[in-house]
Amino acid sequence: MNDPTQAVGFFGKYITEGEVVLVCAALLGAICHFLNKRWRGEIDGSLWHYMVVTPGLTCATILAILAACLVVVAVGQIEAMRPHMIVALGFGIGWTLDSGIAQRFLGNKDGPDEGGGHSP
Repeated sequence: MNDPTQAVGFFGKYITEGEVVLVCAALLGAICHFLNKRWRGEIDGSLWHYMVVTPGLTCATILAILAACLVVVAVGQIEAMRPHMIVALGFGIGWTLDSGIAQRFLGNKDGPDEGGGHSP
């Protein structure tokens, strides 16, 4: 129980390496999505502006990533996955969720639309 290499998570369960890799890969996927949009000229500004100046976007993305990773962990198959599969799954989760959330927040250059609908 006092193993210093393991971090104690919620509900008294130890956090495994696979779970940490999944979350880190998902966050990397979200950052790479920003870099792709920046490279293609779809958005202006720095990563700082993308992550810090738009706190709604950042909070929504991080909460969605954590929720998706929690679902993957709760299914219980992460221990059976090979490391490269965990990285690919996490990266895909981060990229996809950031894409959907960024579309909602940044699809309209003036900010999120007020009507609750999708931006053109």
